[in-house]
Amino acid sequence: MKIVKTSYSGARHEAIAPEMAFGGIQNDIIVRSDRTYQTHFGFGGAFTDATVDCFAACGEADRERIVKAYFSKEGLNYNLARLTVHSSDFSAESYIYTDGDDISTFSLEREDAYKIPMIKRCIDESENGITFFAAPWSPPAFTKTNGDMCHGGKLRTEYKKFWAEYYARYIEEMKKRGINISLASVQNEPEAIQTWESREVDAIEEAKDIRDYLAPAFKRHGLDVKFYLWDHNRDRMVRRTIDSMSVDGVKEHIWGVGYHWYCCERYENLSALHELYPELHMVLSEGCVELAHDSTTGESSSAGLWEHGERYAKQMIGDLNNFSEGYIDWNLVLDSNGGPNHVGNFCEAPIMLDENGTLVFNPSYWYIGHFSKYIQPGAKRIFSAGGYDHVHQTAYLNPDGSLVVVAMNNSDNDIKTDFDVDGEMFGLTLERHSIVTVIK
Repeated sequence: MKIVKTSYSGARHEAIAPEMAFGGIQNDIIVRSDRTYQTHFGFGGAFTDATVDCFAACGEADRERIVKAYFSKEGLNYNLARLTVHSSDFSAESYIYTDGDDISTFSLEREDAYKIPMIKRCIDESENGITFFAAPWSPPAFTKTNGDMCHGGKLRTEYKKFWAEYYARYIEEMKKRGINISLASVQNEPEAIQTWESREVDAIEEAKDIRDYLAPAFKRHGLDVKFYLWDHNRDRMVRRTIDSMSVDGVKEHIWGVGYHWYCCERYENLSALHELYPELHMVLSEGCVELAHDSTTGESSSAGLWEHGERYAKQMIGDLNNFSEGYIDWNLVLDSNGGPNHVGNFCEAPIMLDENGTLVFNPSYWYIGHFSKYIQPGAKRIFSAGGYDHVHQTAYLNPDGSLVVVAMNNSDNDIKTDFDVDGEMFGLTLERHSIVTVIK
């Protein structure tokens, strides 16, 4: 048995030994490997323009450190990644890939300079390869009702064929560069009117865009790409999926549902959706926290807050225990300001560059690793149950036969906990504000 711990007191994936079972204490965790649920898909992050800019600003030693920290077996062992189709809020500016509506001018020259080389280095490092999810934040301004890539607006009907061809060309050109995108969404956060790149799309339009425009365009280009619906917060994922799936002829194109964590902790919505559509896969396609700020000075800090790491773990456990199959973080790397970002929407990333350009590994990095390093693609979630409000747990059985239990204590007190894993008993003192992973 191997047990590793990360704690507020200073441990970072530190090996610890099990204790004798305590008996008659306030908490226990029960695991049974004969009760299995969903198959695990993986973990990952997003290659935003901000991430690529930060990567380019690093020296070669730090670039290699970032690649290995995320995609190597010794690092977070990521095997999923999300790509933004042209610009998002985490770009230095808004941009597109064509000169107006002339599709013959389509070019990924901008991406070829830095983004493509970074992605290919990460592919080479990943032991399991990388499955890519694509998502647009907005079609070009000239195709929209508001004439602006930002501030919402809808795609004009006369440009739907152009936009489908544009999207297909993006995936095709990425494929020529060795980056095979297998999953695509219609629109990032389709019910949000943002100050940054955004587009309003209702559930029926989303499904019809897939059926009538996007899927046919992808087929014409010989692309084997499926779609994931919604790509927005988990509060509305059930209603949106029901409405989209009601459109005749769309189901054959749908792989699953992507969701974000920003609005709420309604993890039970995932179980509800699984009950209705057990054939659909569910993956958290974006989640992050706002940039940490010093509570006395108000100045931003790239050091991160411990509670941010705990939020990652709590959200992941809540979703995984309700049939989520994977987790894709937002920016892989950001600067000390929480960007670059052209609209001031600054956030935190697991790895950041401080004011001196030094790499900082935030608490979220270590917390994510307690899942991603040990739960293998293809693992089956197994039964687990706990008995204390501030202890959160999940458990998996890996393809190689190893069993993984992740447990977090986000309270202010140490909690003595008995583990009953298939009838084998042992104890652990779960330190205050800590997380452990048990591998058997």
